Amino acid sequence: MKKVVIIGAGELGNAMNKILSKNRNLVLESWNRKLGSSRGQKPIGDAAAEADFVLLCVPSWAIREVAASVRNYLKKGAVIITFAKGLEQKTKKTMDKVLGEELLKDQLYALIGGPMIAEEIITGKIGIGFVAASEKKIFAKVKNLFEKSNIRIEYCADMRAVALCGVLKNIYAIGLGIIDALELGENFKGWVAQQAVCEMGQILEILGVEKNAIFSAGGFADLMATGYSKNSRNRQVGDDLVKTGKCCLESEGYISFSGVASLLKNKIKKFPLFLSLHSVIEKGEDARRAFYDL
Repeated sequence: MKKVVIIGAGELGNAMNKILSKNRNLVLESWNRKLGSSRGQKPIGDAAAEADFVLLCVPSWAIREVAASVRNYLKKGAVIITFAKGLEQKTKKTMDKVLGEELLKDQLYALIGGPMIAEEIITGKIGIGFVAASEKKIFAKVKNLFEKSNIRIEYCADMRAVALCGVLKNIYAIGLGIIDALELGENFKGWVAQQAVCEMGQILEILGVEKNAIFSAGGFADLMATGYSKNSRNRQVGDDLVKTGKCCLESEGYISFSGVASLLKNKIKKFPLFLSLHSVIEKGEDARRAFYDL
């Protein structure tokens, strides 16, 4: 029997709980910062100490704090898994860097990217988990964990590539949400999606990652899922920006945008779609004007 601790009782945490509960070889325990949201909740250290897997189903802005709270309790061989797809605001670091800094030296951990809309997964629809880990043996453990679920697992050795693909697809999904809210049509949205893929590849290259990584499940596939799904928070942010002029939801793409812009510096001028998003998100320009100019 393997013990799985799921930290975070939001949509993703609940989805992981439901799909993994079908595997009778797993013992599941949920933990959430908000007391009472998970029944019979132990202190986080006690829960983590018994775990073979700890799933961090929390957003990027909570990853460092949660990792620090469990690192001294984890047993040897336990695997930490994060689904967060954002940059840390203050440091502008990707989640692999944050975990590498906060966890103990020999701790096993993995990132999961790819199209995994929680609202679909929880109903039994297939999700694709694009797993990044420093060693193949870690991937093998993660694959085994999801073996009897509706999550299909793929492997990537480049953790930074998976992390940055996740960040960028969330940002550009906001743009696709803007197109929907402006009712510019599927023809134009298809063209914008194609432009997004081109820009994402070039940005990856500037940030030191092979640009073809964008054609992976963690890049192009996840962009399509996130940019077209009615359940996507990032797509909904685009809708909010058009209809209210402000972001009404916390989303990874919105929170990470300024960090990516600062990493690119004056090179953002090379990317018309990113620049249009910059005008709307950072400068408060009317989305209709910015995207019609595009």
